[in-house]
Amino acid sequence: MPYPSIASRRLLIEHSYRLVSDRATIIAHLAAYWKSRGFNLSEDTDGSLCGTRGSYFANFTSFDSTKLISSISVQCLDNGEVTTMMVVDLSGQILTSWNQLDLALEQVLCQRGFTGLPEPTALRKYRQSHAFANVMWVLTLGLITNVMPESWRTLLEDVNPSTTEPVLRLVEPGEH
Repeated sequence: MPYPSIASRRLLIEHSYRLVSDRATIIAHLAAYWKSRGFNLSEDTDGSLCGTRGSYFANFTSFDSTKLISSISVQCLDNGEVTTMMVVDLSGQILTSWNQLDLALEQVLCQRGFTGLPEPTALRKYRQSHAFANVMWVLTLGLITNVMPESWRTLLEDVNPSTTEPVLRLVEPGEH
């Protein structure tokens, strides 16, 4: 995916995986996780979860991708197949490799939490490194770019409990 891009577009994150439990337990876990991530959720008549988070103020001031305007749709079939589709409004943002990894990790950590796996210790170091990069970007007015070091590029593969990774792609307004 190209970066950085000043975006008037949106980022679509799609992730599918299977969880082993009854549908009610899975939905309860998914609802709790995504609410903890700042989403205001409701359950549709078909049993899927839908919600939004973020604000335009955050889109123009925040370095935290979880504060951006986002919508989410989560579906769970009776066989435990979970499909998540999140659309992130990138107005006012420069999309960096850090942002992309943060949003993909958010998907994977939902699945990881359900399976009982602890949060990886590497995440703390990653978050510290990302925070430092943000500070340097602000202090240098963007002269020191906010490009993620190669050492973090395998983190998603390292912490993902399944063989499917979230798919991220830019979409035009109105496409999703």
